[in-house]
Amino acid sequence: MSAVLDPVLYEIKNNLVSSFSFVSMGVVTYYVAAEVTWAYHVLRNEKTAILPAVWRALRWNYSRTRIQLALAFNAFLLGEYTTTGWTFVARYIENRGGHATWMAQEPFIYTPILGGVIQVVAAVCLIRILAPDEWGHRGWTTAAMYAVLWSSVLALWR
Repeated sequence: MSAVLDPVLYEIKNNLVSSFSFVSMGVVTYYVAAEVTWAYHVLRNEKTAILPAVWRALRWNYSRTRIQLALAFNAFLLGEYTTTGWTFVARYIENRGGHATWMAQEPFIYTPILGGVIQVVAAVCLIRILAPDEWGHRGWTTAAMYAVLWSSVLALWR
């Protein structure tokens, strides 16, 4: 297999995924803010002070599955945005004749690693939220162990 895809295609893909991740983070953040604001107004009618009402609204909302799911999904999108955005910038600079050597130096070299770690932690949180209650903590711990095992096998089998 000697055919190589055009580098512009990779730029378009990374830019598109990064842009959609950024816009989706905005939509999910707006959703969470609207839910917390709604709960705040409901709790504020109880004539409590402002800060305790905000705290209760945050606590009450976080106990709801859809808010947990939204926050975990937002974290996953942040990791995706970080990784694909960094890759897009590097490829864009190199394909336009520039030098992106500064991206291979500290602290910039850790950007895709940080994005990957954020994505993995968010994926484990998503599994924890969506796994059936009967599974308990075994659902997400087993999924994490299988993911580590699968990654290790693929890394050793190159």
